[in-house]
Amino acid sequence: MTKLLEKRYNLTESSIETNMPDTKKKIVCNSCNNNLIRIIGKLPDVNEFAGKSINPSLSGGLLVQCKTCHLKFRHSELEQSDLTDLYDGGLSEWIVTENRNDWKLLLSYINQHFTNQTKKISILDVGCNRGEILAKIDDKYNRYGLEINSTAAEFARNRSGLVVWNSYDEIPTNMKFDMIYSTDVIEHLTSPASFIKPLLDLLKDDGVLVLSTGDADNFLSNLFGIKWWYYYFPEHVAFISRKWVKLFANSNNLTINRLVRFYYHDMSIFKRFRLLVMSFVFNIIKSDFHPMILKFINKNNTSRRFQIGKGVSQDHIFVVMQKKII
Repeated sequence: MTKLLEKRYNLTESSIETNMPDTKKKIVCNSCNNNLIRIIGKLPDVNEFAGKSINPSLSGGLLVQCKTCHLKFRHSELEQSDLTDLYDGGLSEWIVTENRNDWKLLLSYINQHFTNQTKKISILDVGCNRGEILAKIDDKYNRYGLEINSTAAEFARNRSGLVVWNSYDEIPTNMKFDMIYSTDVIEHLTSPASFIKPLLDLLKDDGVLVLSTGDADNFLSNLFGIKWWYYYFPEHVAFISRKWVKLFANSNNLTINRLVRFYYHDMSIFKRFRLLVMSFVFNIIKSDFHPMILKFINKNNTSRRFQIGKGVSQDHIFVVMQKKII
């Protein structure tokens, strides 16, 4: 773990500008393998990963965008195997909130899509974490989970009594699913395309794949750039958009049944407007001063920073894809 955290990507803003041509030559899109990219900026170094504190801090790397498939991604020295090692180290310290619209959209879709089905429906949750969503799905369905964090997977098993695998290799080779869903997972994988394709192989011919994640091309992400809240987390390494989804579906013989933007959380118009104003203010203030300002605004707020743009706009997408019947 210590050697892993010592991996650094020591590029400063000035060195990026000085070595721009050389830097670009080394960067290849993990999704389409194209080297036509643009550098958006350097992301901040952080001392937390997936809700757990880490020391020393991780270098943020660069935020770049592929000009071919439009994927935005984090370019750093951490590879997928490194990220997997970081995940598999105890339960996250995050507080899981129930007020998540991706969960609401998913549960509503399940109830609507399988209403008239007479067969026993099988559903796989990829990246099920501690099994929060699995526990909410009606037990009339056959529910399964997949979670690489061994501690979280064991928690999910004990909580739900369901089968939760730690890797794809553990899933029986002859097993197919009517639905596979993954909420807030694809942004944690270096190659979204490589993540989706094995899931399609696990689907029945009429099965559906459901994904939800941040929308990298929403208005505020383009406006605030590297300061947009979703880019801050070092475990977020790939950022898809509606444009990326459409290109991927077209090139992989998939039908998009649904593709909508949504607010991550419900909140009042007044609170949303207040967060919007604060986002613009914090965008122009140096991040070192954020904790002091937050403490002044709310003495009970223990946050070390303000998450610019979070909760302000419809900055997430919910997508349902299905194999085209030939």
